[in-house]
Amino acid sequence: MKKIVLPEKGAEILFDSQDENVHLLENLFDVRISARGEHISIEGGTDGVQKISDILTDFSDLVSGGVSIENGELKNAFRQIALESAKSLRDLLPKKIVIWS
Repeated sequence: MKKIVLPEKGAEILFDSQDENVHLLENLFDVRISARGEHISIEGGTDGVQKISDILTDFSDLVSGGVSIENGELKNAFRQIALESAKSLRDLLPKKIVIWS
């Protein structure tokens, strides 16, 4: 089992209204994902757990950095990583610049 802490906004995005993102990740990587607030637990085979850990770490860093991620592009990115067309979310999600005023 691996545990990760997501920023609050990240947990809201990942656990959308019907947990579609979580179910997609579970199906793509044959893992079980559970949460208590921002604390995420991942269970499953070593490879699947490591891939999900890497994905969620990237996801957390991107959200914390102010990158806006839409649900459709997130699901597409998960699928691309599962197909090994990309190695990380950073490879797939558009680079968005946040300007603080």
